[in-house]
Amino acid sequence: MEVKRNRLNLKHIIIAILFGLLLVAGSLLCVPTTAVRADATQYTDVITDLKKDDTFNIAMYPTNREDYSLQVIQIAESVDGELFVYVYQPSRGSKDSFAVSINISTSLHENLHYENYGLLLINCYTTLFKYKVVDFTVKSDALRYYDISAVYRNYIYGIDPEPDDGTSIKEISYSVGQLWTAASVLGDVSYSRSDFETIEITEKFVGHVRYEGGFELLQNRSCDSHFVAFSTDKYIDKLFEAQVYFVRQSHKRETTLLGTDDKYGEKIADNVILSYTDKVSFSPSGIGQNKYTWNRIRTGSEYAEKENLSEDAKNKIKSKDYVLCFYESDYIYKQRPPIELSITETIVSDVTILRLKFETDGIMYNLGVVDNKQTGSRDPVNPQGIGLWEMIKDFFKTIGNWFADNWHWVVIVIVGVVLLILCIMFAPTIFLCLKVLLKAFAWLFKGLWWLICLPFKGIAALVNKIKERKAEKAA
Repeated sequence: MEVKRNRLNLKHIIIAILFGLLLVAGSLLCVPTTAVRADATQYTDVITDLKKDDTFNIAMYPTNREDYSLQVIQIAESVDGELFVYVYQPSRGSKDSFAVSINISTSLHENLHYENYGLLLINCYTTLFKYKVVDFTVKSDALRYYDISAVYRNYIYGIDPEPDDGTSIKEISYSVGQLWTAASVLGDVSYSRSDFETIEITEKFVGHVRYEGGFELLQNRSCDSHFVAFSTDKYIDKLFEAQVYFVRQSHKRETTLLGTDDKYGEKIADNVILSYTDKVSFSPSGIGQNKYTWNRIRTGSEYAEKENLSEDAKNKIKSKDYVLCFYESDYIYKQRPPIELSITETIVSDVTILRLKFETDGIMYNLGVVDNKQTGSRDPVNPQGIGLWEMIKDFFKTIGNWFADNWHWVVIVIVGVVLLILCIMFAPTIFLCLKVLLKAFAWLFKGLWWLICLPFKGIAALVNKIKERKAEKAA
């Protein structure tokens, strides 16, 4: 009996070793050497975690090397306040198709606010991947909500469609539409899931227009208005609010006799909320430009009609449902002839729409969005020439526009100048004429004064005559 028991123990040990080797082999198969992942020894493996659910069945997650989609199947919190996401990837992460970021809101309904978090690969087994949500801390509330709208993977050249409009895609998004509720009761945590509707971006164009600044000597300061034009898989009667994520980076290019030097700042992720009532304005410095004003949310047709776009950009935008003007930055061009110049600008990239609040058929929706991270061209869709020669031409164009708007003042100034010149040229004659006129006015004044005084002199003479006669009679 003792020998049999030892054989059974040996059998169990061999099975456990084989199972462990299988796990290791599965992990090696699903993670190419280029994958970025955390130290797997610090965390439990994905299979151990998922098996805590009695309904888990690995057969439900088969391999399909041609399917690069992502499906979130579970979440979990750690005692250290970390959040983990478990993703089914049929391709096993081939062609670098790992999940790289995810949209999560920890508030609901009217307070819905998505953040785009990075994902760090912890470990995997065949088609099942465990990720840690980067820079995320679990709340201490008894009930915690995780509204997950979309998950992203890297763009795969040759597999994913390539934009033909001069833009580029960095990450491809997949709909999740899951609300996870984590409840803590007497130290135990339970998870429940419900599904919700998302809205998907079907067409998209990212770019910027450049509003010219006024003329300044050897300098031009303009405003770049960055926008995203889009259409969705759902009809929208009226768009009230939008939430947009993007990355901005400062850039300065200096060109001298020694060559060209490019300096780039730190990449900063921004998350902005736009309202249909929001307006933006740009008042150029320098000479001769009017103030620009525009709405943050406009329809594609309205935007294409009112903006001075290139014909190609106009055709791409007017067919879109809406345009979101989500960010403004300075574009400063300085030049010292012949070739010394500097350009200061802000590069905007990885634009993705996170949430849309809209009304359709009298019903209000506030939905998470499924949208790729896309970057527009570095050139504006209304190209502006800002070289030295262009600046000189713009100067004369500006002067011409000012004359066209203020021609009556121009006429007054010209007449005044002509009269002043004539006065200077004919000063002696004018002085002589003035002298004659003054003498004539003096004579005229004396004549008028004599006429005015004449009746009074006559009365005085008459009074004196009467007095004389009275004196004679008295004598």
